[in-house]
Amino acid sequence: MDIEEPESTSQQAVKPDELDEVQQKVVKLVEVSSQFFTKLNDGAPTEETTALATEYFTLVKAVQGTLHEQVTYVTEALPPELSSYGAQRDFDVTIAKADVIHTRLQELRKSLGDA
Repeated sequence: MDIEEPESTSQQAVKPDELDEVQQKVVKLVEVSSQFFTKLNDGAPTEETTALATEYFTLVKAVQGTLHEQVTYVTEALPPELSSYGAQRDFDVTIAKADVIHTRLQELRKSLGDA
């Protein structure tokens, strides 16, 4: 049985170390956002609040990039018939849409009952 080589040599395997780094960056995101709002509550925006905002968005971009790479690898590494990611995502979106419809129907029913 021949083992097929990956289509792209730049494609990386899931790396637990990278996921640990993402977790640390998410903790840092919470800390930075807390510092930002604390400083913002103290008065008008300053250079420090601008620096905190810049750091926050840099961290968001780094986390998003790493997670995107990992999800892309996992979804491409599995044959489609073994991957449930797409189906699960479709299901989650459908449930969210149903919740919105349900809420709007309740609001409509309430407004019609009040009329």
